Amino acid sequence: MPFNISLEGEAALQVKLDKVSRKLMTRDLMGRAALAAEQLVKDHTEKGQDKNGMRMRKYSVQYSDIKRKRGGHFFTGKVNLHDKGHMLSAIHYKAVSATRSEVGFSKPQEALKAVAHQLGERNLPKRVFFGLQRSEKTKVLDLIKQHIHKAINA
Repeated sequence: MPFNISLEGEAALQVKLDKVSRKLMTRDLMGRAALAAEQLVKDHTEKGQDKNGMRMRKYSVQYSDIKRKRGGHFFTGKVNLHDKGHMLSAIHYKAVSATRSEVGFSKPQEALKAVAHQLGERNLPKRVFFGLQRSEKTKVLDLIKQHIHKAINA
């Protein structure tokens, strides 16, 4: 015959668990996790991959010609959403609390450009680059797990 064990109503134990949680989860840790996530977004975009790991849709012939003229032999034809570098360099992270962080854009006009790419607006093909691939989410969570394991074993 089973019976239940619950921490509900065990105030003293809950206080201790909360104290341990506050020591393990810090704003600094969430900042490091968000920084890693920011870099992963930039990395897969530079490789020409969207947030699902798929190759992004090609640039139009007209736009490729413009980029080739502007960039000369540096333009490879790879779709990496890097024109002048403003949109990708405006990606930034922020640790909101000890359990939450954000990756977003520091400049509203660059955020609008990113949304246009994400949704395929303003005559742009849909290129969903802003987000993490499944393997990238695992990397960020592993960073947090490693910190927790290290703190527990210290």
